[in-house]
Amino acid sequence: MRRYTIGEHRAYDNRYNSAKLNSKILSGGNRPAGDIYSANLGDAQVLKSLKIELVGTTMRGTYWKEERKKQLLTLDQLPGSLTDPFYFTGDGHTQKKGYIPGLLEKLENIDVEVQRRRDAHLLTGRPGGGGMMGFSSEKYRTEAELDIHLEELKEVEMRLARFAKRKRVRESKDMLTKGPTGQGRLRESVLILLAGQRVSMIEDDGKKLVINEPKSIYHGMSTQDYFSQVSAPWTKARNYIRRKKQELEKELHSKGQRGLFQEQWTEMHDKIMEENPEWKDLFSVKFGSRPDMPSFPKGCKNYKKFLDDEE
Repeated sequence: MRRYTIGEHRAYDNRYNSAKLNSKILSGGNRPAGDIYSANLGDAQVLKSLKIELVGTTMRGTYWKEERKKQLLTLDQLPGSLTDPFYFTGDGHTQKKGYIPGLLEKLENIDVEVQRRRDAHLLTGRPGGGGMMGFSSEKYRTEAELDIHLEELKEVEMRLARFAKRKRVRESKDMLTKGPTGQGRLRESVLILLAGQRVSMIEDDGKKLVINEPKSIYHGMSTQDYFSQVSAPWTKARNYIRRKKQELEKELHSKGQRGLFQEQWTEMHDKIMEENPEWKDLFSVKFGSRPDMPSFPKGCKNYKKFLDDEE
């Protein structure tokens, strides 16, 4: 919210208007297509990341830093104060102060410098303000940026409150109803839904899309692993079995022997599974009324720790 009326301070007005226009939260429509934050303001994980950028965090923990090889660093080993609110940028996890505390500190420093110069000018015995015009303009611009970030924080917190109210961690009625298919939905060219399962973006050695559906068997699995290790082999086996079943039905129907179908199909199905023993694991999990499907493959990494509960 503005702290000055329009026209009261030009420097404030100009910076306030430009900052609001370029805000990825307040003016997402002006962001480039594919901007991950503007495209996913309906994703609680993204909103939480945006809030950390705005206010920082003093939470202690472990963070990944990419050098020649991946090395786990504790917060104690990272540069900067442990008490100042900070966040980490995506590339290289550079530590930066949260926007809001950073601007508040900047305003304090401006006030200190203005007072120091006024005191020094007073000692000269000369009239005038001692060249404070530049500092006044910088203060107005900084206040404008701070006010925009405060508006962004209000918007982010409002959206997060909606997630808490909805109890988002619930089983989607469309989740895996047809099995682990490869059907998905995009928003702004970014995958947001896969076989009825929500998808979120995480940071781990680069950006990754991960299934974020706590009630799903595949919660925490990267979408790449899901497509290659679950959906593709399951779909191939299912289609083969379905085709064989349809062929048998057609054959018995043409002979007027439809009553023999169940017995012959059971025998044929057992034979198919004996000839393809690797398919047994593809239908090992019974998940409600859904088709039998694979369990979470042992060779696939689980990124569940990167996903926050969205209750």
